[in-house]
Amino acid sequence: MLELANIQPNDIVMDLGSGDGRLLIAAAKAGAKKSIGYEIQHWLVKQSRELVENEHLSDKIEIRPESFWHVDVSNTNLVLLYQISYAMKGIEEKLQKELPVGARVVANGFKFPKWKEEKTIENVRLYIKT
Repeated sequence: MLELANIQPNDIVMDLGSGDGRLLIAAAKAGAKKSIGYEIQHWLVKQSRELVENEHLSDKIEIRPESFWHVDVSNTNLVLLYQISYAMKGIEEKLQKELPVGARVVANGFKFPKWKEEKTIENVRLYIKT
């Protein structure tokens, strides 16, 4: 996923459904300015915070125990997704409304119904908000 993300030093990364935080850690190590994960499973929030602390990346990564459906994503320029198929339409609509033009979205697994893929590697897709 990070190969398609092409992490830049000014990137503010959001992982919507961040799980154990692995992608956030990888993004921080690749040079992202800030990484924020949203996760509703409390045991995964705890696990990811421990991993972040063990990697000494607490200054670059924030794990928020809340649903991404209720947060404003307009201040990010890179979104990472590994979601289930039936959520993709709603996520696409949310991102279309809130993301700035030029923001990148990297989705693993399932497609957005309307957005055009810029590049695909195996089952991972890069989208650019227009």
